[in-house]
Parts: sequence; structure tokens; C-alpha cells
Amino acid sequence: GQDYGDMWWYVVVVDNPNTDYVFDAFLDAQAFAEDGSLLGSGTTYTTVLSGRTAIIGYVTVEGGEMIDRIDVRVPEASTATLSPAAETGSFTVEAVTGAPDGGTGTSTGTPPGTATGTVSGRFADDQRNVAVTVIARDAGGGIGAVSTAYLETVPGDGTPVPFEAWFAELPADATFEAFAHR
Repeated sequence: GQDYGDMWWYVVVVDNPNTDYVFDAFLDAQAFAEDGSLLGSGTTYTTVLSGRTAIIGYVTVEGGEMIDRIDVRVPEASTATLSPAAETGSFTVEAVTGAPDGGTGTSTGTPPGTATGTVSGRFADDQRNVAVTVIARDAGGGIGAVSTAYLETVPGDGTPVPFEAWFAELPADATFEAFAHR
């Protein structure tokens, strides 16, 4: 989706089926025009724990060109780091809800909607600077908007921490899903 001006966002949902392996990874994205020409690229860094993770990235496309597709390169399996699940830990996101709040969008500075929920973690240590990627899907299941909320600390003992993510635009009848990652 187009954020503003020449800035476009993309979201990648990665499923790491490996219980005992994690990836400290750069996700490289390339945006292409309909004719196959490269319009721009971007790189996002994250730690991919076991299970599903969603990562938002950005690409700058100058000149008003329209993106036809984005290809994202995820890490090769051989770059995984052995990290037993019982020692690594995991995040749980729950109670994700959202709705329009009556705002009119970015022209007035009032976001038209928010999503809220909680994040808890089971880790040996408290987790700092946790990102919560929130995806708003339209009635057909397509991704219509994304947002990121940041939590300064998520306790490692499982105590839930609330988050709130703001959206400049929301699809009609939006449903929400959220993923926490470092």
C-alpha cells in the first residue's frame, strides 16, 4: 500500500515451522513495475522465532510509478540458529480488536481507527523494544492496512502488556490480526 508520496509499505508473514531454530534475519524486498523493471528496494531486520511473524517494510518509488509486485527474499534454512524452544521463549498476542473511531484520517491528524490487544512473553528475561505488527484485513481477507505498535518492555513471566495501533485508513468491515517480534 502507499503510505504517502513516494513511500510504499509491504507486509510479509513468515512461518518458521522450526521449533528449535530462530533466524536473525534481513528481509530484502524488491518492487517491480508491470513491465518487470525494478522500481525500488528495501531491507528490514528482525528476529524470526518459531511460528508466524509479520514484518512491515518500506520501499521508496520515485516518479509516481505503480508497483505491480514485490518479491521478498527470506533467509535460507542454513542460516538458522539452534535455539531450543524451551530456552528461547515466545510471544503470545491476544484479545485483538479494533474499530473505526470516527476520525477523518491524516488530513485532520485524527486516525480513523485503532486496534488494541495484549502481548505476553515467556522468556528467561524481560524483552525490550518489542514490535507489534497489526494487519487489518478487508471483508475478502486481503490486507488493506498495516500498523506497528512498540512496547518498551514485555515481562518474561507472562504478564500481559496492552498495545494500541493507529491506522490512517481502514478497509470497510476490517478484521485484525497481530504479531509480536523483536
